[in-house]
Amino acid sequence: MKRIGLTGGIGSGKSTVGSFLREAGVDVIDADALYRDLSRSGGPAWRAVVDEFGPRVLDRTGEIDRAELARRVFADPADLARLEAVTHPLVREAAEARIAATRSDLVAYEAIRLIESGAAARCDEVWVVTATRAARVARLAVSRGMSPEDAKRRISAQPEDAFYRENATVVIENDGTPDALRCIVAREVARLRGSL
Repeated sequence: MKRIGLTGGIGSGKSTVGSFLREAGVDVIDADALYRDLSRSGGPAWRAVVDEFGPRVLDRTGEIDRAELARRVFADPADLARLEAVTHPLVREAAEARIAATRSDLVAYEAIRLIESGAAARCDEVWVVTATRAARVARLAVSRGMSPEDAKRRISAQPEDAFYRENATVVIENDGTPDALRCIVAREVARLRGSL
């Protein structure tokens, strides 16, 4: 089995590449989805976040108020580091269990902090998805309803594209059409399968 690490900045199109990988028969494990599952009320990440930040990060139903937590951690790098310190090990453990259980010849691990968390070192290749800042801001407005200011703040809280490129095996430029992106992904999957 070959392991692809899939990363890139917010709004770059990682999830779209992930969906095209699934179409090509690749088992895709999404770190954000794992985090959402682990952070449901009473879950291990929920407990870790509440222990670290207190009950003020909970909404009226007892779930983590994701918007409030995001506002807080993206405004303060120290809070972001605290959040990552308590949640990344839990997500990594869940991801490794899923990867160990897969029967696919190719598995992709999609994570926004793949490189920074050290998970890239456990991958055979690191695929980085990039896009212009303007395209990312526009995508975040449509997909997440973010204001341009919020989108720019989130983008600015992450490394520049140069950081991602320096750590990439494959760079996927996502400034074209969805069909062009699908073709790039299919070509890269075929290349990898040819090396198995």
